[in-house]
Amino acid sequence: LVERLRAGVAGPLTVLAAPAGYGKRVLLDQWAAGHHGSPVVQIEFDAADDPARFAARLAEAAATLGVATTDTTDTTDTTDTTDTTDATDAASVVSGDGQGVRRAAVAAFARSLGPVGEAVLVVSTAHASPGVTLGDELDDLVVLLPPNVHLVLVRRGRRPLPTLATGEPVAAVVIEESDLAFSVEETAEVVARVIGRRLDGPQNEELHRRTGGWPLAVTVATLAIRRALDPDVVIQGLRGDHRHLAAYFETEVLDRYPDRFHRFLRRTSLLDVLTPASCIAVSDDPAAAEILQCLEADCGFIRRLSPADERFVHHALFREFLCSELSCSEPEVEGPLQARAAQWWATTDEVERAARHLVAAERWDELIDLADRHGRALFECGRAAELLRWLEAVPVTITALRRRVGLRRAYVLTMLGPSRAAEEVLREVGDGGLSVGERFVVDAPGAMGIYTDASGAEVVEVADPALAALADADASQIPDLLGLTSADSLWTILTGSRARALWYARDLAGSRSSFLALAARSDIYPAWQAHALGTLSLIEAWSGDLGDAEEHGRHALRVAQANGLEGHPASVDASAGLAHVYRQRGDLVRAEALLDQAQAVLTAFRRPVAETIVVIERALCHLAAGHPDAGLAVVRADQRKGEVPPPAVISLRRRAVEARLLLAGGELDQAEQLVS
Repeated sequence: LVERLRAGVAGPLTVLAAPAGYGKRVLLDQWAAGHHGSPVVQIEFDAADDPARFAARLAEAAATLGVATTDTTDTTDTTDTTDTTDATDAASVVSGDGQGVRRAAVAAFARSLGPVGEAVLVVSTAHASPGVTLGDELDDLVVLLPPNVHLVLVRRGRRPLPTLATGEPVAAVVIEESDLAFSVEETAEVVARVIGRRLDGPQNEELHRRTGGWPLAVTVATLAIRRALDPDVVIQGLRGDHRHLAAYFETEVLDRYPDRFHRFLRRTSLLDVLTPASCIAVSDDPAAAEILQCLEADCGFIRRLSPADERFVHHALFREFLCSELSCSEPEVEGPLQARAAQWWATTDEVERAARHLVAAERWDELIDLADRHGRALFECGRAAELLRWLEAVPVTITALRRRVGLRRAYVLTMLGPSRAAEEVLREVGDGGLSVGERFVVDAPGAMGIYTDASGAEVVEVADPALAALADADASQIPDLLGLTSADSLWTILTGSRARALWYARDLAGSRSSFLALAARSDIYPAWQAHALGTLSLIEAWSGDLGDAEEHGRHALRVAQANGLEGHPASVDASAGLAHVYRQRGDLVRAEALLDQAQAVLTAFRRPVAETIVVIERALCHLAAGHPDAGLAVVRADQRKGEVPPPAVISLRRRAVEARLLLAGGELDQAEQLVS
């Protein structure tokens, strides 16, 4: 870093930008100690500097270089000192008072340096008054300085580089927070030097993760580790409200800002991502955009996610400190603020963030409502596990919610695959107190088990009476849980599950007829239409009708793509059916690509039967490619995975494929024994 600073000083501009505690002063002192030749003049602006004192500091620097500034400006401070920290207008937050005076002083100072030989000017705004960022003044200085004066700017926040008259940014060497932060290896070295031994790898990585490599935090933690019996206790307990870190944040950050900023920082600390709109929603401060820009420019512990982004994030330890401050100073508002944040994120479809805030606020009814509004969409894009986390956050001790949560958990567990676990949840819910509509809802998960581990007979036993009763039911009495259990959805679930059960029972005519009826309906849930078409594709492929298999498979994938269901299990059968078609036609590359696509979907869901179907088609691709050993390895891995055996129509096909692979590998006796 010293070498980079030395190289930067050879050019027109070097910027050293990082929050407090990152070692900017240490780096400057190390560089200055080894600097020879041109004189170095340092100017450090202070929070107490008014425009007159600002101009005086420039004049003192010019005098040090042997020149005098031309006093062309009245530097009398005429700033209105009325306290406007609670004003609602944005201009009162980031003040430009006295800026004209300061800019005139900068111009006079830059002109005065013309006769000076080579020199280095170090200007620090790290302790300047917050809200008065001196950004425009320093941009002027960069552009107006004669080429013989090399400028080093030291500041806490981030600001775009100034531009030349041509519109191009000034050439600069920039050393910032990411450069000054300790790496994992540097963290390990610092700790070892202080405590006399190295932490083990996981301990050091966790220390680096918690501190973000912030040198001051690493130092605080290291000193605590030196005194501790167990380093893990220190590392795991390191938070932004640690007494030394909290004291540092108080003096180096909060004490520099007015109360309005304190309130804004505390209340918006609940947000893991800050935008002007989300901050207004939570804090009620209309000047949120200006405050964020000010904090970015002269605090440093809040930064943009990217230069052109309007989203900001805290340093993790700073956010923890602010959250602790909120809990201590305004405990009564924390719950309502969490609810506000949830409402805001829900309106922007950031439902996972909304759910986290509702959990923090313990707004359980609102959390369940959020799950109902977004359950279908989350399932369609492979995020059903998030739904389960939301529901499992509701305390089991709240008896009044046990049935509401249990019914929904059963559906999510069925989506994810463990249908036996769903049955257990439904047993815990029990029959007592269920409404007529809820009784219909209870039947559907049992039928959906056909896609995981329920037998065909079990599914038909559930589906037939449920369908008969549903025909006479009042649809308005049936609750729509997670957007999946309206009367139409239940009919579709039960009919589709029953059709698959018929296929497993080798009633191809009955299964085909039911699936064709489902596929022909454009008013049903698209996932079930894709399911029906995909299963038809597989049935026809395995029956030898490659033309119909291709037609149904392509149609299924079109439905999935048109409805954002590419990551949904509904597309798996279609991919397997089309893979069979393309393999039979000699297009192994296309077949393998479809199987890879199906396997990627299955990583997010437990679908053991679908996995076996993909294995069968994968093994046949290996056979067609002349690699029977690879095909056998795939089949036997599937047999060893410990799942409930697949239905006979699937397991017998897997056995037949295994026999073909053995024959192709010359294992005639094993093949004969297998098929006998």
